[in-house]
Amino acid sequence: MRKTLTGIIMIFVIGTAIFLQANLLQAIPLNGTSANIGIILVASVGLICGKFIGGINGFVYGILYDIAFGRAIGIYTILYLLVGYLSGSFNKNFSKDNKVSMIFLISIITAIFETSIFLFFVLFRNYDFELQSMLFIIVKEIIYNTILILILYKFLIWFGEMINKSKNSYYLL
Repeated sequence: MRKTLTGIIMIFVIGTAIFLQANLLQAIPLNGTSANIGIILVASVGLICGKFIGGINGFVYGILYDIAFGRAIGIYTILYLLVGYLSGSFNKNFSKDNKVSMIFLISIITAIFETSIFLFFVLFRNYDFELQSMLFIIVKEIIYNTILILILYKFLIWFGEMINKSKNSYYLL
Protein backbone atom coordinates (compact mmCIF):
# COMPACT_ATOMS: atom_id res chain seq x y z
CA MET A 1 0.00 0.00 0.00
CA ARG A 2 2.83 2.37 0.87
CA LYS A 3 4.52 1.87 -2.52
CA THR A 4 1.26 2.48 -4.35
CA LEU A 5 0.64 5.67 -2.40
CA THR A 6 4.22 6.79 -3.06
CA GLY A 7 3.73 6.13 -6.79
CA ILE A 8 0.54 8.18 -6.81
CA ILE A 9 2.27 11.03 -4.95
CA MET A 10 5.22 10.83 -7.38
CA ILE A 11 2.90 11.10 -10.41
CA PHE A 12 1.06 14.00 -8.73
CA VAL A 13 4.32 15.86 -7.98
CA ILE A 14 5.59 15.30 -11.54
CA GLY A 15 2.27 16.48 -12.98
CA THR A 16 2.32 19.54 -10.74
CA ALA A 17 5.91 20.30 -11.78
CA ILE A 18 4.98 20.10 -15.46
CA PHE A 19 1.96 22.32 -14.84
CA LEU A 20 4.12 24.87 -12.99
CA GLN A 21 6.74 24.74 -15.75
CA ALA A 22 4.14 25.46 -18.41
CA ASN A 23 2.09 28.06 -16.60
CA LEU A 24 4.01 29.78 -13.83
CA LEU A 25 7.70 29.57 -14.70
CA GLN A 26 7.15 30.48 -18.35
CA ALA A 27 5.24 33.54 -17.18
CA ILE A 28 8.13 34.72 -14.97
CA PRO A 29 11.20 34.68 -17.23
CA LEU A 30 14.59 35.97 -16.12
CA ASN A 31 15.87 37.99 -19.09
CA GLY A 32 14.04 35.72 -21.50
CA THR A 33 14.98 32.43 -19.79
CA SER A 34 12.84 30.42 -17.44
CA ALA A 35 13.86 27.89 -14.82
CA ASN A 36 13.64 24.18 -15.51
CA ILE A 37 11.87 22.64 -12.54
CA GLY A 38 12.11 19.23 -14.20
CA ILE A 39 15.90 19.17 -13.94
CA ILE A 40 15.67 20.21 -10.30
CA LEU A 41 13.06 17.57 -9.44
CA VAL A 42 14.60 14.69 -11.38
CA ALA A 43 18.20 15.44 -10.35
CA SER A 44 17.32 15.86 -6.67
CA VAL A 45 15.40 12.57 -6.62
CA GLY A 46 18.38 10.89 -8.27
CA LEU A 47 20.78 12.43 -5.76
CA ILE A 48 18.68 11.33 -2.81
CA CYS A 49 17.32 7.97 -4.02
CA GLY A 50 19.95 6.58 -6.39
CA LYS A 51 20.29 5.60 -10.05
CA PHE A 52 17.30 3.32 -10.43
CA ILE A 53 14.67 5.55 -8.82
CA GLY A 54 16.25 8.64 -10.39
CA GLY A 55 16.09 6.99 -13.81
CA ILE A 56 12.46 5.95 -13.36
CA ASN A 57 11.51 9.43 -12.14
CA GLY A 58 13.36 10.98 -15.09
CA PHE A 59 11.69 8.63 -17.56
CA VAL A 60 8.20 9.39 -16.24
CA TYR A 61 8.85 13.13 -16.16
CA GLY A 62 10.41 13.05 -19.62
CA ILE A 63 7.63 11.10 -21.28
CA LEU A 64 4.96 13.32 -19.73
CA TYR A 65 6.94 16.40 -20.79
CA ASP A 66 7.27 15.04 -24.33
CA ILE A 67 3.54 14.35 -24.48
CA ALA A 68 2.69 17.81 -23.16
CA PHE A 69 5.24 19.95 -25.02
CA GLY A 70 7.42 17.97 -27.39
CA ARG A 71 6.91 17.69 -31.09
CA ALA A 72 8.00 14.06 -30.94
CA ILE A 73 8.25 11.65 -28.03
CA GLY A 74 11.79 10.77 -27.23
CA ILE A 75 14.35 13.53 -26.80
CA TYR A 76 13.15 14.83 -23.43
CA THR A 77 12.36 11.31 -22.25
CA ILE A 78 15.94 10.21 -22.93
CA LEU A 79 17.51 13.35 -21.49
CA TYR A 80 15.48 13.35 -18.27
CA LEU A 81 16.12 9.61 -17.86
CA LEU A 82 19.85 10.33 -18.16
CA VAL A 83 19.57 13.24 -15.72
CA GLY A 84 17.93 10.99 -13.12
CA TYR A 85 20.34 8.12 -13.69
CA LEU A 86 23.52 10.21 -13.77
CA SER A 87 22.56 12.28 -10.74
CA GLY A 88 21.83 9.01 -8.95
CA SER A 89 25.47 8.06 -9.56
CA PHE A 90 26.41 10.68 -6.97
CA ASN A 91 23.94 9.32 -4.40
CA LYS A 92 26.56 7.66 -2.20
CA ASN A 93 28.72 10.79 -2.01
CA PHE A 94 25.87 13.25 -1.59
CA SER A 95 25.13 14.87 1.76
CA LYS A 96 21.45 15.72 2.11
CA ASP A 97 22.33 18.42 4.62
CA ASN A 98 24.53 20.36 2.21
CA LYS A 99 22.61 22.73 -0.08
CA VAL A 100 25.81 23.82 -1.80
CA SER A 101 26.56 20.34 -3.14
CA MET A 102 23.01 20.03 -4.48
CA ILE A 103 23.24 23.44 -6.15
CA PHE A 104 26.65 22.60 -7.63
CA LEU A 105 25.59 19.21 -9.03
CA ILE A 106 22.29 20.48 -10.42
CA SER A 107 24.12 23.43 -12.00
CA ILE A 108 26.45 21.03 -13.82
CA ILE A 109 23.50 18.84 -14.84
CA THR A 110 21.62 21.92 -16.09
CA ALA A 111 24.58 22.93 -18.25
CA ILE A 112 24.88 19.43 -19.73
CA PHE A 113 21.11 19.15 -20.29
CA GLU A 114 20.78 22.53 -22.00
CA THR A 115 23.88 21.95 -24.13
CA SER A 116 22.42 18.63 -25.25
CA ILE A 117 19.09 20.24 -26.16
CA PHE A 118 20.88 23.03 -28.00
CA LEU A 119 23.02 20.57 -29.98
CA PHE A 120 19.96 18.49 -30.81
CA PHE A 121 18.21 21.56 -32.23
CA VAL A 122 21.31 22.55 -34.20
CA LEU A 123 21.77 19.07 -35.67
CA PHE A 124 18.17 18.03 -36.30
CA ARG A 125 16.13 21.23 -36.45
CA ASN A 126 18.59 23.40 -38.41
CA TYR A 127 19.05 26.03 -35.71
CA ASP A 128 22.03 28.35 -36.06
CA PHE A 129 24.94 27.56 -33.75
CA GLU A 130 25.66 30.58 -31.56
CA LEU A 131 28.04 29.71 -28.74
CA GLN A 132 27.73 33.05 -26.94
CA SER A 133 23.94 32.89 -26.97
CA MET A 134 23.95 29.29 -25.73
CA LEU A 135 26.33 30.08 -22.86
CA PHE A 136 24.32 33.15 -21.85
CA ILE A 137 21.11 31.10 -21.73
CA ILE A 138 22.78 28.33 -19.71
CA VAL A 139 24.19 30.78 -17.14
CA LYS A 140 20.79 32.47 -16.72
CA GLU A 141 19.04 29.11 -16.31
CA ILE A 142 21.61 27.98 -13.72
CA ILE A 143 20.98 31.18 -11.73
CA TYR A 144 17.21 30.70 -11.96
CA ASN A 145 17.47 27.01 -11.01
CA THR A 146 19.68 27.91 -8.04
CA ILE A 147 17.01 30.30 -6.76
CA LEU A 148 14.37 27.58 -7.10
CA ILE A 149 16.57 25.02 -5.33
CA LEU A 150 16.94 27.39 -2.38
CA ILE A 151 13.16 27.84 -2.26
CA LEU A 152 12.26 24.15 -2.75
CA TYR A 153 15.14 22.52 -0.84
CA LYS A 154 13.12 21.25 2.14
CA PHE A 155 10.38 19.90 -0.14
CA LEU A 156 12.91 18.12 -2.37
CA ILE A 157 14.57 16.45 0.62
CA TRP A 158 11.15 15.41 2.01
CA PHE A 159 10.07 14.04 -1.38
CA GLY A 160 13.27 12.01 -1.79
CA GLU A 161 13.07 10.65 1.74
CA MET A 162 9.43 9.66 1.22
CA ILE A 163 10.44 7.69 -1.87
CA ASN A 164 13.34 6.08 0.02
CA LYS A 165 11.06 5.00 2.86
CA SER A 166 8.70 3.43 0.35
CA LYS A 167 11.57 1.77 -1.50
CA ASN A 168 12.83 0.19 1.71
CA SER A 169 9.43 -1.01 2.91
CA TYR A 170 8.40 -4.64 2.65
CA TYR A 171 4.81 -4.01 1.73
CA LEU A 172 3.52 -5.44 -1.51
CA LEU A 173 1.91 -3.23 -4.16
